[in-house]
Order: sequence, then structure tokens, then C-alpha cells
Amino acid sequence: MTARGSACAPPGAAPAFAYTLTFFAFFAHTLSELIAGLPGWAAAHGVPVDTAQYANATALLTLAAAALLLLGRTRQFNRPVQIAVAGLCGALLANVGFHLAASLLTWSQMPGLLTAFVLVGPSATWLLARLPLDRRTKTIAGLSGAGAMPLLAGFALLIAG
Repeated sequence: MTARGSACAPPGAAPAFAYTLTFFAFFAHTLSELIAGLPGWAAAHGVPVDTAQYANATALLTLAAAALLLLGRTRQFNRPVQIAVAGLCGALLANVGFHLAASLLTWSQMPGLLTAFVLVGPSATWLLARLPLDRRTKTIAGLSGAGAMPLLAGFALLIAG
């Protein structure tokens, strides 16, 4: 066992389970959005999104997140990769905030709100906290990812349509 209590991870590395958990949390979240009818909810609130287009866009984003998290899990001391993972965590946390804000602004529960808070928020926070990066780097990368989240989502919808 290392001083941090993990027999598998070198000192300073995030446990491999944190990367895996974050992927499955995001995957479950995107499925819950589709099952609960997020495209219909969005259309009812003035944002027309076709269900097939949304499904394709979320599949694209989920595959990209999976690739980055797998790379991060296998290259835990590759600084650029871990900075990209921190950016992804920031984007996921921004998505949690967006679900809350949209729900409050519309006085209705946005599909995916519960899984965002119960699964995505805690797993992304845990992974971000355990990344082998200094606090300043995590903050800058996380905020950059949060700022890029709407652009990436819009781009995914654009190419999925």
C-alpha cells in the first residue's frame, strides 16, 4: 500500500477506478437524458433538437470522453493528457451546472438533472481532485473545459445533424 491508501496507483496518480467511474457516470447520464426525452423537453422550451440528431451527438461526445478517459487512465503521468482530462472534468461539471440552471429557469426538471447531480458531479469532482496536477493547472484546465462545453456540444449537434 502507498501512503495514499491505494495498492495499485503510484503516489500522486488518480486511481484507475476514478477514470472508469467518470466514464460510466457520463454514459449513464446521457442514456438517462435520451430515455427521459431531453430533445422533447428542449423543443418544448424553444430549442428544437431532433431525437436522432441528439442521439448521434451524445454518442459522439461519449466516445470522445471514453477515448480521453482511457488515455488518461493509461497515461497517468503524461501531463498534457492529464490537463485534457482536467478540461473534460470541467466540461462535465459545467454540464451539471447547466442542468440545474435550465431547470430553475424553466421551473421544470430538465431530463438528466438527477444523474448529473448523483453520478456525474461526484465522479468528475473526485477524478479532478485526484489528478496528478497542481491546483492552478487543474483550475485553469477545468475552467477552460467548462467554457468549451457549449461549443463542443454545439459542434457535436452540428456534425450529427
